[in-house]
Amino acid sequence: MKNIKFIYLLILLCCTICKIDAQPPHTFTQYKTSDGLYQKTIMHILQDTKGFIWFATWDGIYKFDGYHFKNYKNRKGNNNGFNNSRIDYLAEGEQSYLWMISYDLQVYRFDMENEIFLSLPYSNYQAESIHPSHYGHTWIITNKGDLIEAYNSTDRKTLRAYNFFDKNHLSKSKVYNLLEDDKNNLWILSQAGIYKLIFNKNHLYTIHYYKLPNSVYDATETDTDIYFSGSKGRIWQYNKKNNKFTLFYTATQSNINIIRNIGSNKLFLGTKDDGILIYEISQGTTAHFTAQTNKELKNNYIKEVFIDSRNEVWIRSANTLGITHLSFNPVPQLKHFTIKDRYNEQTVNSRPEMYVCEDINHNLWIHPSGGGLGYYERKTNILKPFFNTERQSGWDSENKVTAIFSDRQGNLWLGSYNNGLEKITFKTNPFHLYQNVPSDNESLENYTRANFQDSKGNIWMGIKDQTIRIYDNNLHFKGFLTKDGSISPFQKDKIGTAYCFTEDHKGRIWIGTKGDGIIIATPLQKNKYALNYHMHETTNLHSLSDNNVYSMCEDKYKRMWIATFGGGVNYVNLNTNDYIFYHSANSLKKYPINLCSRARYVISDSIGRIWIGTTNGLLLTDVTSTRAEDITFKHYTYDDTNPNSLSNNNIHQILFSKINGNIYLATFGGGLNKAIQDNNGNLLFQAYTTQNHLPANVILSIEEDNKGNLWLATEEELCKFNPSTKEVITYSSWDLPTYFKFNEGEALHTPNNYLLFNTFKGALYFHPDSIRNSEYIPPIVFTQFQSGEKIITPSDSSLIHKNIDDIYHLSSTYKCNFLGADNKQ
Repeated sequence: MKNIKFIYLLILLCCTICKIDAQPPHTFTQYKTSDGLYQKTIMHILQDTKGFIWFATWDGIYKFDGYHFKNYKNRKGNNNGFNNSRIDYLAEGEQSYLWMISYDLQVYRFDMENEIFLSLPYSNYQAESIHPSHYGHTWIITNKGDLIEAYNSTDRKTLRAYNFFDKNHLSKSKVYNLLEDDKNNLWILSQAGIYKLIFNKNHLYTIHYYKLPNSVYDATETDTDIYFSGSKGRIWQYNKKNNKFTLFYTATQSNINIIRNIGSNKLFLGTKDDGILIYEISQGTTAHFTAQTNKELKNNYIKEVFIDSRNEVWIRSANTLGITHLSFNPVPQLKHFTIKDRYNEQTVNSRPEMYVCEDINHNLWIHPSGGGLGYYERKTNILKPFFNTERQSGWDSENKVTAIFSDRQGNLWLGSYNNGLEKITFKTNPFHLYQNVPSDNESLENYTRANFQDSKGNIWMGIKDQTIRIYDNNLHFKGFLTKDGSISPFQKDKIGTAYCFTEDHKGRIWIGTKGDGIIIATPLQKNKYALNYHMHETTNLHSLSDNNVYSMCEDKYKRMWIATFGGGVNYVNLNTNDYIFYHSANSLKKYPINLCSRARYVISDSIGRIWIGTTNGLLLTDVTSTRAEDITFKHYTYDDTNPNSLSNNNIHQILFSKINGNIYLATFGGGLNKAIQDNNGNLLFQAYTTQNHLPANVILSIEEDNKGNLWLATEEELCKFNPSTKEVITYSSWDLPTYFKFNEGEALHTPNNYLLFNTFKGALYFHPDSIRNSEYIPPIVFTQFQSGEKIITPSDSSLIHKNIDDIYHLSSTYKCNFLGADNKQ
């Protein structure tokens, strides 16, 4: 019997905000020996093309598949020349090879398919850098400036290496750097000029030599040119179209060790002893900064730089703690940053290296020369110390940061002496939960049932604790509505459980409650209202028909329509001041009270029709009748024999799209219904349910954003429905600030384009345009092959000859009684 197991690499599709100024919310995960990571000193981190994370450690390399770590190192009897398991650097090459530099500066190749190490067959060298290239060649620059060219055999079993100059019968020259251009040509920058290698389809190359009068140290490429930097302030421009070089002299006599393109018309130049220069290509002008002319630059020897996505430059200079930032606002500006120790006294001084990491959301994570880790806050131009507050109170010179890396999902990986390996997961949540009592999620004071924004911008909220709270346009609390009609931040009167609000043409706020009828708040002066109460009276036939008021709206004839849960609909003629409630028990005789006593929602369209959502279908009035006695109602219900009928009779809300004029009904159990009028004036309904990828068929509330997307609140999820493409994106409790359930109260779309939804734990609010879905496409990988209880690897079985994920066809002579797959996502 064989049981084949595979594991998918862990993928989390996250909703993110594209621009973040404050440090984003995060969670630290520390990996220990119990997770399979037996060596905590992490020197380098890499993510390969399949999505696996690799770690260079003091005891070999580790591969992480999202769940498990696997260690690869030198073991007795391997006879592969792998003499040092302390690895400092990793680089991925072509053909599933991983290249590495060990602590003793030797180079090794790891075959990720066959899980075999090979040492570089070359003697008397110390590697300074590795450069895998597109055509399968791997190039090693040594600390003496030699260039080693490494070849992979087609059978993957051997490795060959030669000195580039000896192999090609060239005079030896000290090599400083390599550049692989956009055509996959390789440029070798040396003391004797430039060698250009042009490869053919057989991976063989021809050499073009460009003799220049001085050494060439670095290169950078643009769409049209390649720029080379050299000694005595020289720059050579190579035109890729006509293959010609042009020499430029800059405002320095120093060697230009570093050249970088920073925009369409600027070059950054870092020198050996004369600071930095910003060269304007089109004008030929230079801005020059030295330690003597600008106190923010601490040394004139520029060691390394990082160019971020805004073309701003992060600079490490020699013998200097900290990091220097070059920005353009619009003129060049320098600022030097350091990270203080945990006592905020001395600058951390543990490692000279500079690490700068920019994640997928363009956040910058910086290890300045000296040590520590900081988050760069662009808005305030501050480098803030960033660390695991549960394990440390800050950085010090003993806790060295050894590696930082941001993967394709935006997770930040951090290696340090004290904490080992940590993964920082960010939950940059565009959804916000407004709570009156943040310390108690279960408090009734957080339970919002209704919200509304009046013509003055005030937001009214009905709370389950029977208070009515009023906020300004930015959700700053103004006060409670008191029984005497004033707005007080201190007097918390119980007015009633508000289920709905509306404002009439006279500016009066109508408040519908559960059990206490209607409260009409008439403005008197600032923060003062006159309150009038209207309830059902058994002795008054023209009083409100029921005290449970779920929805209200004013129509074009200045009638206020009221949906009650028990007494059907009412309306009041606002042209008079007598507050006569017309309903089925008096003049509204044609209302089907026996079938539709429980009305949940009422709304008026542009031509004066009244749409009434009930627990027993939809009611629609005519448009010509103004007398209560003459108003008729057309009843639409679910019919299992009619595919164009309502999908469910229980209607919670009705929405008229302001973008395209469509009409949508949120139902309790039948999903979303779109109302379509046929040529005879009858309504047909198109349903969208879980079969159309909605998260649930119970829709409690619905609101439209400025782009015409519909946001639907189910009991536990929020989803965005695009009516044009029918695409559905669901946001579950993982995406939202906390776990909660939504309420059926009407949602709110504010003038500043925020959406508010009612929940058991507060008001959920967000700006739809701030929500971005992850563009990361998760790979599917096989990570383990198991037969019975035995895990099969390429090194101990004839069944598979290489890593299971690299096998495209598998056959066996054994009888297979069972085949299984363990799916992890």
